[in-house]
Amino acid sequence: MDDSEDELGCYGQALPMVVGSKPLFKHSICKATHWTETFIATDKWFPQLNKVGRKKIDHDITEPLPPVLIQSVYHSSPVKLHLGLTGYSWTKWLARRQKVVDAPAPPPHPEGPVYDSVFVLSSGRVTSIGPKGEFNWQVDTKGDWDPASEVIYNAKHPSWNQDPHHLLFLHEAFTPSAQPHSMTSFGKKDQVLIQGWRGLVVLSGRDGSTVTYLRLPCQPISPPTLADFSDDGWNDIIITCADRYEGFVASRQSGFWNTTILSLFVGVVLTIIAIYTRQRTVRPLPLAKSSLD
Repeated sequence: MDDSEDELGCYGQALPMVVGSKPLFKHSICKATHWTETFIATDKWFPQLNKVGRKKIDHDITEPLPPVLIQSVYHSSPVKLHLGLTGYSWTKWLARRQKVVDAPAPPPHPEGPVYDSVFVLSSGRVTSIGPKGEFNWQVDTKGDWDPASEVIYNAKHPSWNQDPHHLLFLHEAFTPSAQPHSMTSFGKKDQVLIQGWRGLVVLSGRDGSTVTYLRLPCQPISPPTLADFSDDGWNDIIITCADRYEGFVASRQSGFWNTTILSLFVGVVLTIIAIYTRQRTVRPLPLAKSSLD
């Protein structure tokens, strides 16, 4: 995998092991891409459509992370509706230093796994490319580190006026990261866990939707530690801060109250519409003319 610059911004590409062979794929990851790119050349015929509702990015200081490979999943239709009926959350707990034993990985699939390539930028823009180079999805997330991107850029591209504090900041004060993830201990790692400046976000590998978001209490100085510390089958997380550890326990939310509130709201709206419509259509009957004049 490679993150490189070209005249259109930056792109991600996959190269075969054989020297001199053609790239497996090459796709822009900085430029905003609409979901219609899956079906037509949106960038060629409707270039302005790609910029609708998208975050403006300063490519001069955009910094990428190494690409993440996640197990490929069936990608649903881009026309989707998320009601948030179910979800996940992390509950904060006091982390203590303890030795973590890695659990054995499940046996590989007999046919062999297939992977999607996920590219993450400092602006929070995430792009997924399929195993054959097809465009899957692109989203703008809260897992960005824009406040630190200029410092990281200067630290990675030293010059004659290099500030030594930049290197210190890069190695000891903040570390963004992205890695494959599963909410369950032995689940399929078809999600992406992104650790940014202000928050930690988990994206679905299927369509890029946000599975859960956690606002960080500090700027992390190392990648997060994931394990089932509470022994309940869900992956918990420890964030390493400069002066402490912050732990969070994962739990699933049923979404019962979300469904109930949504149903009540729809019922009230329909009732109001019915009453208003009835008042407009029902008119009082005219009084009968008296037979006695």
